[in-house]
Amino acid sequence: VAPDPGPSRSFDFTPLFPSERVLIAPRDHALSRRAPASLKELARHPLILPRYQTETRALLESEFRRLKVPYDIALELDSAELLERYVELGVGLAVGLRGPRASESWTRLSVVSLARLLPSATIGVVRRRSLPLSEAAMALIAALQAAAQPATRGKARA
Repeated sequence: VAPDPGPSRSFDFTPLFPSERVLIAPRDHALSRRAPASLKELARHPLILPRYQTETRALLESEFRRLKVPYDIALELDSAELLERYVELGVGLAVGLRGPRASESWTRLSVVSLARLLPSATIGVVRRRSLPLSEAAMALIAALQAAAQPATRGKARA
């Protein structure tokens, strides 16, 4: 389950649900009650980002470079749970994708839409075309589609 990788000869994508990019901040942070007016405003704060080049991180850093906005990465992590914990401790702010159900820790954090600043994504099942799916895998994909929002159910995109 991942964001849509775009057109591919090697992979099929079965969409499950839309997901907007969000700012994750401590509840007492100035940006916990409103979205930053610009990426420049967001860049004034230390950022906690995933270590690996996720689509969200690549997009965010590309936009900072395009706008010639300096930014500070306070911490790089490869765990979403640790990322949320360090945000909660006040080390910095994070940018992530909102799924159909928020993380349990998001009740202790503020999650603010960045839809005006960054494009949303579609989350779905990515699979290699050259590998046949087992009956169990097909059943899992069907169950995920059934659990997703009705408006986003659809066929696999070739």
